[in-house]
Parts: sequence; structure tokens; C-alpha cells
Amino acid sequence: MPSRRPASPAEAPPRAVLYDVDGTLYHLWPVRLWMMWRLARAAARHPVRTWREVRILRTYRRCQERLRRPSGDAPAAAGDQLRDAAEALALPTETVRAVVDRWMQREPLRAIRQWRRRGALEAIALVSERGLPQGVYSDYPAEEKLETLGVAGAMDVTIFSGQPGLGRYKPAPEGFALAARRLGIPAGAVVYVGDRDDVDGRGSRAAGMRYVNVRRLTARRVARARRAPSGWAEKLFGLEDNGPGHPATAPGREALRRRPDRSTTGPGGDQA
Repeated sequence: MPSRRPASPAEAPPRAVLYDVDGTLYHLWPVRLWMMWRLARAAARHPVRTWREVRILRTYRRCQERLRRPSGDAPAAAGDQLRDAAEALALPTETVRAVVDRWMQREPLRAIRQWRRRGALEAIALVSERGLPQGVYSDYPAEEKLETLGVAGAMDVTIFSGQPGLGRYKPAPEGFALAARRLGIPAGAVVYVGDRDDVDGRGSRAAGMRYVNVRRLTARRVARARRAPSGWAEKLFGLEDNGPGHPATAPGREALRRRPDRSTTGPGGDQA
């Protein structure tokens, strides 16, 4: 009787899971619309100051999109975003930092719990129950958002692009690789869950991971995986048939459609 062929890394059950945050653990557009309403209310009271803050947020976002595509061989540092935005606006860096911290870090906390992705959070709970290590790799600090969503305690690793020793935005693979090392799991055995194939999918695949679009993590799928007598992780992430072109590994349909320029869709970009 022929021996069973060993599973390749792309076929083996995942040993760890990593997640994006903005747009992945909560629905980005409702939160963004809520933030635009908050900015409109602020503008009614302080029009000049608020218009200045909107300009800062838009410029900051455009700088990030440019840094995602560095030119030449020199890596683009995440910390350059603040400096470049401040230079473009002829403002002190601390002024830009204060506006970004308020409108992209603190204010969204009031809305993201209401617009959380139920399937993604239920998947995190199931992964935690089954004992797989999991963590977060985001372009921005995520601890307060994870606390707000009630999943901070489930994460073994939390990494963001601007932290010391990294300084590269997605889709550069360095952050993905660092997260895998911190988890102590080979990148090929890690599943990365995100919402943007052009950023999350491209970067995680470049690091050797399997990518799953968060839209696949419905509450129904989580319930089926929970009931599965075996292969629960493959069922959860849709890895049962992980050949070329499978939705869990191939570019998602959203990447094949014409995408809007996110540098101009709202003041916060990927963040709320």
C-alpha cells in the first residue's frame, strides 16, 4: 500500500493566526461615516480649526499611501509619515501628531464596538478556545481598539508598523515575518486575516503566509467549524481545498474590481 504523501505547508493545518484590525475586526465604512458626522459637528462649532484638522488628516493619509510604495531600494519608514505630512503642511510635527491621535486613535473607539465584525470576533474566541496562538499586525497601534472590542486578552502578540525595530508599512513583508517570529511559528504555518488583498494579502503572501479575507469569517462558518469533529481550523478559514486559485489563497474578488483611490475616500484612510 503506498505511503501517504506528507502535507505541504499550504495543505497542513494552520498553527497560528494573525489579524489586521482596521476594516477587519470592525466594519470600516460605518465607523468612517460616524467620524465624518463627528467632524461635521465639530466644524459647526469651530469651522476654521476643524477644516485645518481635516487638511491634516487628508495629507497624513496621502503620505501613508505614498510610503506604501517606496521608490528605489531604501525602505520607507513608517515614522516618515508624520514628518512628511508636517513638512507638506508647514506645521510642527507635534501639531500633526495631536490631530492624528485624536481623530484616528481616540475618537473611533466610541464607534468601533457598535460596528464590530461578529464573525471575526467569534473566530478569535474559537481559536483561543482551541489553543492556537494568535496575534495582531496592524499599520497603527491597536491595543486600545483591541481592548474596546474585548479581544486584547486573546492576543499573544501585537505589532504595528511604526514600532521601534520595524518601521515598514504593509504590504512590505517585514512586519508579517516579525509577527510570525514573535509567535514562534514558521510563516508558512500562519494564516493572516485581513480586508485588503492589495495590502494584507500581498504582504502576507510575500512573507509566506496563507491569506484569508475577513468576509469569509461569517458567524455561520464559525458555528460549523465549532461543530466539526476534526479539521475545524481548515473549515473555519476555508482551507479544505487549498489549491491554486482557492479563495483563501488567491487574490480576492475585490482585488479584481476597480478600487477607489483610498487616499481620497474620507479623512482617515484605512483607519476610521
